[in-house]
Amino acid sequence: MSVLKATGLIEAEIHALESTGQYAPSQVATVTCITEEGMVELAHWIYERGPMPEHKL
Repeated sequence: MSVLKATGLIEAEIHALESTGQYAPSQVATVTCITEEGMVELAHWIYERGPMPEHKL
């Protein structure tokens, strides 16, 4: 989330939590919106990948 926020593709709030692991501090992120630039990138990504395959349960 921090990379997407830093590149301007989303707006988000990122907060540190009490560390529960031995290697990295835990964080929680709340995405408040996908920016216009993010929507363009998402559309490119979807177009390049094509339709998602159907999943059968």
